Amino acid sequence: MEFEFSEDQCALVNLAQSVFTGHCTDARIRQVYESGEVFDPELWQSLAETGLLSAILPVKAGGSGLGMIEFGLLLEAQGTAVAPVPLWRHQLAALAIGSFGSEILQQTFMSGLADGTIFASIWTDAGEMPSVRAVASSGGWVLDGLAECVVVDRRTELLLMPALRDDGRYSLFAVPLKQSGVAVASGLGTNNETLADMQFTTVQLEATALLNCPDPYEWLEVRSCLAITALQLGVTAEALRRGAEYVGNRQQFGRPIGSFQGVAIRMSEAYIQLELLRTAQWQLAWQIDRGLPAMQAARLAKFQASEAGHIIGHTVQHYHGGTGADLTYPIHRYFLWCTALDLAGGGAEQQLQAIGRTGLPETVGFETCLGN
Repeated sequence: MEFEFSEDQCALVNLAQSVFTGHCTDARIRQVYESGEVFDPELWQSLAETGLLSAILPVKAGGSGLGMIEFGLLLEAQGTAVAPVPLWRHQLAALAIGSFGSEILQQTFMSGLADGTIFASIWTDAGEMPSVRAVASSGGWVLDGLAECVVVDRRTELLLMPALRDDGRYSLFAVPLKQSGVAVASGLGTNNETLADMQFTTVQLEATALLNCPDPYEWLEVRSCLAITALQLGVTAEALRRGAEYVGNRQQFGRPIGSFQGVAIRMSEAYIQLELLRTAQWQLAWQIDRGLPAMQAARLAKFQASEAGHIIGHTVQHYHGGTGADLTYPIHRYFLWCTALDLAGGGAEQQLQAIGRTGLPETVGFETCLGN
């Protein structure tokens, strides 16, 4: 079995790391947060110029056609830098339109989505579909209902929203947010992302707004779990690295606190959680790219992302003492990201409940790995 990344994948990692680390110094991230916005326009432009913004889009839609393994590598690099850009939701929305959208929808939006001049988001609160209904009308659709905790802000122009049709099936719709009948009540998430409750009242959509996605729920949940776990992998790995550096340097009673048995044991537990997350993350990405069943693998990976985020985030902040509670200190931003990603799409308990209702995760035996 070969577990090494290919040369192209390594080149992607190097490019992503250079872009994120070049823009996301601690001073720059603090400046962005203190501006009241959790968005770095210069970084967004660099991601577009280097092609990273369109990395997973189909080639026919102007992208590089990369898979979920590469998507995971890109998001892990973003997590390491806690880079303030809405990368994964924008890319999943663009991927859905590029893969399932009508020709008119693609002609209207794909160019702007690929170069970052059009901002898109996607409903990704895995675990329970929103209470939005879609009724067929002459020449199109009418949407009514409420979607809670949707990540959109003033830049978002297009939202991909699942809605229940009269025939009992869910379908995915591309909704322009300037459309009449869309009311937005905004708030802030744990890591200062803009969350919104969105009320749809007789929202008129063209027939071409419907995406030909056969199972929106599974498509959204599997890939949103992949994105969240990849981000959490980057965030927790860097938080733990910074924590290890801190306990290795901070002196107490004449020696580094990292040499104390209690500290060493708890940091070791945090490292184990990180490696469990890494394993679950890459297993999920591999199953998606191979076209294997991945719903339960996604729930298991999201459970581990929640566990790792909680344990590592609290451990690292704790060992920084009062410094860790300083809102302007870098480690606190990692703690906020750990917490936000823990809760995104449902926390650990929700994932265990979902797994319990539907059985254990699908397993992929060694014979399958060797055969492929």
